[in-house]
Amino acid sequence: MLLFLAILVGCEPSCRTTCEKLLECEEVDSPQVALDDCVDSCALQQDLYQSWEDEQRVDDFGDLKGCIVGNECSEIASGECYDEELFIW
Repeated sequence: MLLFLAILVGCEPSCRTTCEKLLECEEVDSPQVALDDCVDSCALQQDLYQSWEDEQRVDDFGDLKGCIVGNECSEIASGECYDEELFIW
């Protein structure tokens, strides 16, 4: 319930929360990825966009994380949140 409320008020999910969601989804192909590896990769990508001062990518990446956390596993597996420019981790 708290996570749902955070999404409603516009708080961006953390990389850890996003990765936990991805890794709990059996329908999503994440071959042998450990949680810490996923979190590190996500954080590196996020930091890269911030270092470029690319506000559009920073916002889009936040939206991607929100989409992953806010959708059902089946929706994620069917490509609901997929963006080939952002979804590299």
